[in-house]
Amino acid sequence: MKDQIISFETAKLAKEKGFWIEKSNVFILDKFKGTSSYGVHEGQTYEQIKDIYFKRYDIFLFPTQSLLQKWLREKHNIQITIHYHKTRTFNYGVENEVENLIIETFSTFFNTYELALEHALYHTLETL
Repeated sequence: MKDQIISFETAKLAKEKGFWIEKSNVFILDKFKGTSSYGVHEGQTYEQIKDIYFKRYDIFLFPTQSLLQKWLREKHNIQITIHYHKTRTFNYGVENEVENLIIETFSTFFNTYELALEHALYHTLETL
């Protein structure tokens, strides 16, 4: 059992919204050759990575779902809650902790907790 890594689509959207956490999984795509690599960047800041790689490479971070969820909570005061139902399905709610405002409760149901959380993360990033 291990933590779920976010999807590529969620990673692209998180990058657009300014997500950067040091010591996270990183995916590097060579713009010219079309090749890619995957690993962990060790403590480099966004600016250091950008100066070294961004002219030639697209770089995406692939944190765990829980790390991205924590970033949304700490940086944007957004709480994502996953709800379990008797039908053995999951849905989610998103609220702003500061304003105590419910942003959205989704009526779509998912077969797994991780799938519900992935959709919640993506949808929340879209609204930022």
